[in-house]
Amino acid sequence: MEESVASVEAGSVTESALWEAWLRGEPPAAVPIIDAHAHLGRLAEFHIPGGGRAEDLLREMDRLGIRCCLSAPFAAWAGELGEGHDEIARIAKLYPGRFYGYCVYNPAFGVERSLHELESRLACPEFVGIKIAPSTHGFAADDPDYAPMWDFANRRGLVVLTHSWRGSAEDDPRRFESIARRYPRVRILLGHSGGDVQGMVSAARVASEAENIYLELASSHTPLGILEWMVATVGAERILFGSDMPFLDPRWKLGQVLGARIPDAAKEKILGENARRLFGLEV
Repeated sequence: MEESVASVEAGSVTESALWEAWLRGEPPAAVPIIDAHAHLGRLAEFHIPGGGRAEDLLREMDRLGIRCCLSAPFAAWAGELGEGHDEIARIAKLYPGRFYGYCVYNPAFGVERSLHELESRLACPEFVGIKIAPSTHGFAADDPDYAPMWDFANRRGLVVLTHSWRGSAEDDPRRFESIARRYPRVRILLGHSGGDVQGMVSAARVASEAENIYLELASSHTPLGILEWMVATVGAERILFGSDMPFLDPRWKLGQVLGARIPDAAKEKILGENARRLFGLEV
């Protein structure tokens, strides 16, 4: 893998108009930047600078040229479903076009209740997809209690953002191979692309075999050349920018994409075009 990553030389960062604009402090993309993986609020076991307030995220988004972010609020992800979904709906209405919500499906609350949340929330324009966290919630992604969610998403052709991490008993990237075949209309977005370097390689190889699997970039693991290798393996059309803010600093991944040795057209797809197309956003 190391040799294949090092050998990718698709374009030069020194020839990138987007990179030069970024260095000048100008908006770096001709298309709006969309952060496909963000959160709001607090989470007890993690340090969240500023408490994850929408106003703080918005200030950072404006500074970096991020047009909007797609968020799974911690209150729904690791707490009370209804309360968390109410909160992201309120914020999305307060800042129209800047925040959109994922509806969290958590089998721990019971299938009937979780499905009701999907049906009611995804009827509203503030919600654009589904978020699952198999390892956090303690259910494998192909557990029978997830099947109703996959059926629901398949019928509607929805995007499901899932946590994915190499070696996880619940959401290792390879676990999604059979799911992608069973539910071909679901667009499965692998959050973190499997996490560490080996996970990214695994996620990219899984995605190369399944056209309905997409890769999302949020991770603190960023080895030199990995994005170029992922583009060569999967194609820029199936990679989405995501930051995991307020956990992680969005500049980390913006710099990775803008400084990559790939054509500017590929960078624009990753930064916003792909998310706009997948989620049907008008931004």
